[in-house]
Amino acid sequence: MRRALACAAVVLLACTAQEAQSPRGAPLPRASVLVDPPTLSLGQVGRVDVAIVTPPGHGVAPLLPPRDVPGLWILDWEADPPERQAERWLLRVHFRVRAREVGAFTWPALRLELEGPEGERSTLATEPQPFRVASELEAQPRRAEPYPLRGAPEPRGWLELAAAAAAGAGATLLVLTGLVIARRRRHPNGDVARTQELGGADVLAAWHEAQRALEVAAQGEAAAERGARALRRYVVERFGVAIEAHTTEELARARAPLVLATRWSELVSILGELDRLRFQDPARPGRVEETRSRTLALERARRFVRDTAPQESRA
Repeated sequence: MRRALACAAVVLLACTAQEAQSPRGAPLPRASVLVDPPTLSLGQVGRVDVAIVTPPGHGVAPLLPPRDVPGLWILDWEADPPERQAERWLLRVHFRVRAREVGAFTWPALRLELEGPEGERSTLATEPQPFRVASELEAQPRRAEPYPLRGAPEPRGWLELAAAAAAGAGATLLVLTGLVIARRRRHPNGDVARTQELGGADVLAAWHEAQRALEVAAQGEAAAERGARALRRYVVERFGVAIEAHTTEELARARAPLVLATRWSELVSILGELDRLRFQDPARPGRVEETRSRTLALERARRFVRDTAPQESRA
């Protein structure tokens, strides 16, 4: 139907152009607009076709859509390749629109810029095209009488109550399952593995060794490297949490072990700062500030070791 209407508009335009010819026999420039369908439903997608007929050798500047058309949204537009015939040239432009407001409206006149074969310029304007947007509610029959009163529902039996309870329990189980899955996705690495826990004397020895290692690391070369290794080794021997094979990013995404639940974020922060200092470019400027940052990071590591001292060291 749409193609038939568009073809009819083009044929009518061509016939009109043949009737109105220039003194040299070539058709005068003509343009027409067709809104298809002329009556749209609210929310319906329609099409506006513009057909332009010019004498051979004439060009048409790119046709842009109007800025605002009451009652319509312009979704997109495209131009067909021009049809070049011996007696005339034909250009079609299609606009795809959606009805957004109920009422009677008008597609505005379009101003076309033409250029002749010798560079002469002229303008051509289309006629405004009326259209209408109707509501779907107008097609629905109206009730001749009011709606009847709704009766009270029948009391439910024990089977319906049991089915409702089972549906509620199933919904609750689905919600809990979704929460578990979301938590696992939030922590893709899961729990950090636990190693075999050491005895009391071994834990005390690991604590003393970590203190000595951090003191030595602060005084020599590659302080951040040696401090990070000493702190990781201390956590493995003191708490039995295997973090030596994990990167700092993996530790940040992992769930905090129970034995380090209150200290986990602090530990990851210290390791992250030491890693940043370890992998800095030695040739970059700001060595004084880097030395200060390294001293503060190692001091945080020593404080972490002191604050997590085993009970045997306090006896």
